Amino acid sequence: MSDYVKNTFYKTLSKRLSSVLEDIGVSEATVLARRESFLLRETNITIKNTINGQTGRYYHFGSQSEGTTTPGLQSDMDLLVCNNSVHVMISLGDWRKGMENVLMVKEDDMNPQQYLLQIISPNCASPETELYDELSECYKERIILSSGRCIAKAMGRYNNISGSSNNAGPSASWSKDVDVVQALGVSGSLQEVTKWIDRIRPGHWPTKELLSEARDCMCFLVPVGHPFSKTKHIEWRLSPNLIERNLMFNLNVTQIKCYIVLKMIKKSLFNSVVDDGITSFHCKTVLFYTLERTPLHFWKEQNLAFLVKQCLHTLKRMLKIGLCPHYIISGVNLFEGKLSRVQCRKLHTYVLKLLRNDLDELVKIGIDNLGDRLMSFEKIRRDFGLSRDMLNACILKKLDYDRISYRFYSTNSLFEFRNKPVNVVLHELVVALHALMAYRNGSALESRVSSEISRDLLISIASVQSSICIENVTPLLPCILECFKCGLQTDVASSRLKLASILLCSGHLDSAAYVLKDVKRRMSLKGAKFICRCRRGHEEDKTLLGFARFTPLSDTNIVLCVRFSRQELHCVPPILLFEMKRGITEDDIKERNLGKNIYMEDASVDAGVFLYYLQYLTYGGLKNREQAEMAYVALQEYIIEHEQDMYHTETGLNLLGHCAEMECDFEMAADMFRKSVEIFPTNNAAHWHILRCSDRYSLIKYQI
Repeated sequence: MSDYVKNTFYKTLSKRLSSVLEDIGVSEATVLARRESFLLRETNITIKNTINGQTGRYYHFGSQSEGTTTPGLQSDMDLLVCNNSVHVMISLGDWRKGMENVLMVKEDDMNPQQYLLQIISPNCASPETELYDELSECYKERIILSSGRCIAKAMGRYNNISGSSNNAGPSASWSKDVDVVQALGVSGSLQEVTKWIDRIRPGHWPTKELLSEARDCMCFLVPVGHPFSKTKHIEWRLSPNLIERNLMFNLNVTQIKCYIVLKMIKKSLFNSVVDDGITSFHCKTVLFYTLERTPLHFWKEQNLAFLVKQCLHTLKRMLKIGLCPHYIISGVNLFEGKLSRVQCRKLHTYVLKLLRNDLDELVKIGIDNLGDRLMSFEKIRRDFGLSRDMLNACILKKLDYDRISYRFYSTNSLFEFRNKPVNVVLHELVVALHALMAYRNGSALESRVSSEISRDLLISIASVQSSICIENVTPLLPCILECFKCGLQTDVASSRLKLASILLCSGHLDSAAYVLKDVKRRMSLKGAKFICRCRRGHEEDKTLLGFARFTPLSDTNIVLCVRFSRQELHCVPPILLFEMKRGITEDDIKERNLGKNIYMEDASVDAGVFLYYLQYLTYGGLKNREQAEMAYVALQEYIIEHEQDMYHTETGLNLLGHCAEMECDFEMAADMFRKSVEIFPTNNAAHWHILRCSDRYSLIKYQI
């Protein structure tokens, strides 16, 4: 082993490989940023679900949340939803009255990782004798919770959300880019985990601290059976995801780089030999076993190539005997259902060749142009357009962008008030705000997330209360302005534009003009990044290059689109009310899914469009014709300049058409409405405007 480490060739290759990985975004800063971003996301969605009365706890697992990916690997997002309303028992002694209880049961011929879940009565610690619900099934005189039926139910739910669904193993999702696993949590002393913790180890890792933490980690039961089992449709797999995540979070950057190289080898080289028989989880397992057997002092940057070879030697031994043992749960062969014996021998031959040729086939890896970068280091770095520092900065900005857009989108989707009376909504928002106080003294993540959500809720409370005041023709309450003061830092413009709209609708035109002038100044600052609450995105938002011109994202330079719910309808200019009733035919309504319904019956508008539209109305109301005309021209120029990259294009064109109407330019107004329909033929308020302007609007009975 020491001869390899001292070998000049391996030292040179190690330094080059490590440097190339940093060029493509594998640095300590980006790894930590990815982890923080996804921990914030899972904290955000969990807190919102809790204060909204839901029982699910959300976890992000996999490469994205571990920080073990690169742009070229295009890793999926893995989300696990733990249903806390079901209590999983290791033994009947764990029974809880009034809970949905299930008991872990193992048949003699079952794989060590698989269990059946027998349903136990919530009233007494005895098994149910009749089918419980549509998810239950009878097997050998037991009433059990069916994994297959749970998957089918999730698939149906996601079909309603997006119109399609995807299924792979235990995951059921609405998108090919997201793997969502519905799971049940199990706490307590599991013999599988205890056996792993107590077994004798040859080396330094895992540390005593990691093993101690593992005793307290929750494990999960996910709805998937063993591939060769006759009862796979009713089996649940035990998965120690949190333990594995803790192990990954303990790795240093050299160990992370080693794992990423293994995944690149798997995807670029192994897949050509055995298709997708080797997975990232196989690579992770290989790394864990290699970590156990390799002394800590070897895990340094100058030894990276040698360490990759050590991992390949571990894999070679596994392939030779056709056994890849699960790192934590003994008795499980991870090759089963993935690699046949023939494929194992075939891949063993290939790995042997790779080792004998000193990893020379690394130059064939096309992911992130790794091979070309290794061969032509300086040239490739220059030709890619983004320096190492710029690429890493873009990764950090995109992480922030994705997290921030997800944060506001999840608020829209979770606080669903579309069909509720305004007083009920106001009460629920205030209750939610008070519930957030419990998280202020929690973990650093909980404190940060609760503060962010509180600002969002304060703006919503202020706006709903304003709508009540305007409807009742009463002065705006002092608490409304106090809420706005606390929540204005949500972003650069949207909260201030809401305030300006409220001031306009309540007759405070001079104050509205002052606020709008301030918003225009703030939005003119360089580096502002527009984000859509409804998660409408642009192609450039999916690439790193699109973030090169933006400064690091924060609440001081993001610009959100402006969204009004039906409970805020008195806070918006009347023409925007048509946006709250976009469906003009039954076909429009049928074309929607639950995902679209999140914003379909609200009024949402691009912040730049709304700024100039409000200025036009405000200066018009103040009889300042010159300023009104300037706002009208600015609105036209903004839409022309940003037609390809602004959000809610159809709404922007509708508002420009309305301004043209008020300018008595009816031909231009008609052109704007028609253009709006061309872009969005269905669920578009432009249809109402066309009817309204065709002298037939009086025949249309329209009511919000």
